[in-house]
Amino acid sequence: MSEQAIRMVVATADSVFGALCESLFGGDGGIVSVTVHADLIRLARRGEPDVVLFDIDYCDPADVSRLTAKLSLVSSAVVVLATAYHAPGSAALGALLQTVSATAVLKPDGASSLSLSGAGAEAFRQALTVAINAQARADEHA
Repeated sequence: MSEQAIRMVVATADSVFGALCESLFGGDGGIVSVTVHADLIRLARRGEPDVVLFDIDYCDPADVSRLTAKLSLVSSAVVVLATAYHAPGSAALGALLQTVSATAVLKPDGASSLSLSGAGAEAFRQALTVAINAQARADEHA
């Protein structure tokens, strides 16, 4: 998936994380819409995104599963879960990834100290791009 043509919806209740995503991806000609979790399905249906970046911090895993299942009915978007609290390989994240067609990426520098510039933000941009491409390939083979 071309990074230049990405249409992304960021589902988050964290305005700083939303601003980071707009800063990192909005200037590439891509459309970045930031929404709260409750509006995800409506916005995905209307905006036809390529990617949904779903901030799962402070979310009940059952709600994440339910929303991603509903999302799959209205959109073919690649789903990437973003978290600062669930380490790769953790039981909670592993269980969630078994129930949804998604991949996960860690937020830069933790939830309380997101940087809008610098190495942490660029590392996040690169990790997210890799995750998007990997999930797109996995979805093609599913």
